[in-house]
Amino acid sequence: MASGRLKPEERVKVAVGMVDVVTQVSAENEKMRHPGITQDELIHILRRRFRMLKVTLQIERAVTDSEDIKAILETTPVRLEVLRKRAREQSTVRILDKLLQSKHVPA
Repeated sequence: MASGRLKPEERVKVAVGMVDVVTQVSAENEKMRHPGITQDELIHILRRRFRMLKVTLQIERAVTDSEDIKAILETTPVRLEVLRKRAREQSTVRILDKLLQSKHVPA
């Protein structure tokens, strides 16, 4: 069944199942790499690995989001004064300024 057709609770079940599979595969991999590893050591390694994965995904997402925003700013008329006001309200002025410094984005 396509994910677009799943009910929200079904999507959660699928996501939890995927997390379980990734956790089991990662645990088995670490056990093969470190025979005799204790349960506490295994949990520590897996937590560290998952934290790093989360950080990596957030960085990749930020790059993608930035490129998407630049493309929107290049092709869509926007009222910069309104955009700047909202950026000030949300404490994101530095991010906006950095995006606007791109040579393809009209300031």
